Amino acid sequence: MQHEVFPQFRAPRQDGQSLLWPSLWSVPKLLAANRLVQQSLPAELAMLRDSARRRLIQQALQYTGQYRDSATLADDAELQSLPIIMSGHQPTLFHPGVWFKNYSLSQISAQQNALAINLVVDGDVSGPTSISVPVRTPGNQLELEKIPYDHAGAGLPYEQSGVSDQESFDRFGQAVAHRLRGFIDDPLIGKLWPQAVERRLETNNTALAIAGARHALEGDMGWQTLEVPQSQICQTPQFASFLSLILADLPRFVQCYNDSADLYRGAHGIRSSAHPVPNLSHDAPWLEAPLWIYGDASPQRRAVWVRQRGTELTLSDRQGFEVTCNREHLSECLQSLDSSQYKLRSRALITTMYVRMLLSDLFLHGIGGGKYDQLGDLISQAFWQCPPTQFMVLSASVLLPGHQRHCPLQINQQLHEVHRTLRDCRFHGEQFDGEHAVSADLVQQKHALLERIPPRHQRKQWHAQMQAVNLAMSKQLSQLATELHDRSLALQAERRLAERWNSRDYSFCLYPQEQIQNAFDTMLLH
Repeated sequence: MQHEVFPQFRAPRQDGQSLLWPSLWSVPKLLAANRLVQQSLPAELAMLRDSARRRLIQQALQYTGQYRDSATLADDAELQSLPIIMSGHQPTLFHPGVWFKNYSLSQISAQQNALAINLVVDGDVSGPTSISVPVRTPGNQLELEKIPYDHAGAGLPYEQSGVSDQESFDRFGQAVAHRLRGFIDDPLIGKLWPQAVERRLETNNTALAIAGARHALEGDMGWQTLEVPQSQICQTPQFASFLSLILADLPRFVQCYNDSADLYRGAHGIRSSAHPVPNLSHDAPWLEAPLWIYGDASPQRRAVWVRQRGTELTLSDRQGFEVTCNREHLSECLQSLDSSQYKLRSRALITTMYVRMLLSDLFLHGIGGGKYDQLGDLISQAFWQCPPTQFMVLSASVLLPGHQRHCPLQINQQLHEVHRTLRDCRFHGEQFDGEHAVSADLVQQKHALLERIPPRHQRKQWHAQMQAVNLAMSKQLSQLATELHDRSLALQAERRLAERWNSRDYSFCLYPQEQIQNAFDTMLLH
């Protein structure tokens, strides 16, 4: 394969900094370019596109209408003809940099007279059911406290994340607000969590309750988007048809997938075979497919394997589940397979491949998704033999109120100076003067040694003499060194405090609405 050059995406770190790649002003050109790409789709994909988009809109209207008003969109006769701009993320209490993507989805779609749809990625494995909350201590320190909204173990798909501790979930909002009292005024948790509790009563799913509450809050803030879970997309006949095209040609797909992953690793200097995703395995006669399977009775995600014999394809997790489909009716077989006990779900790269090729006219990624989909583009182009559509990458940083009083950069500069001076105490005592000046005799001895440096292979005795002089100087500077050491410890403590103040990773629900809205407005426009 040819050498590939990949854009590098780095998270903005300073308060109010954002990443928009390419620029906001490029959106009309991206939409136009992507429409041209869509005209070159293989015929078997092109024939799915219109019906897949109609089904997506129906699902998004129906799902969003469960918890916020989508009637104005439902009555729009031109809805089906609008461009569709999409984004997506896991249903978590993510940081403001991720939320900036949701805000931008609404704003960009409004500017382009497009329909905005956010994908709730509920097929990914869930993480911790808690968030880190900064708590001010009496000594004006900032400690981090983990506050759980459930006590279920992580590791199951979000789709399977039932609420195991209703009391912790229902009290979570009050617990967080109590920790922030007198520190952050009117945090969004106060508006978010009552809606999460309401959604919990309707869904008994922590992830969907959180996602629904967040999306309802976005509606209250004037953001105009629809949402739909990945799990619902995976149950459509159009998605089954898309999968059948891959599974019917799985040996070639696996080759394209693995070759592309190897190319990506080589271009990025990645040694780990597991990053960014492992290669698909071959264990004759079985091939690993880019799918997961799980169900209510066995909720852990398991790989899907495929064996082909003549016109029959057998799908299996090789742990007890197995179904055989006729190649000519593979799409119908895949669709009929989905049930509460057997949920066939796409892996991340296949999800975005389907969304970008068939559902959307433009996709907005975060930094992680943008990096991964560089690999997705290689796979898509190799397998489908058509260029991928272009995407955008967006992120931002919004820091805690009061972070300005704690500057890590200044502290690091002070630490550097302290450590440089400590090193001088050990090796350059002659440089000190005034109250810290060492004896003139030691200075003269060192200057004499420096004036008579012997050849390289005759320096053993000279080095010993130099070490003795430096040691004698350092003993005379021991009081200063002790003071500097204490200062270093104090600065390191200040740096830890500053790092907590300046972290961009706190949940969006800890911030005041006005701060978030003002920051987002400014960052998108500038």
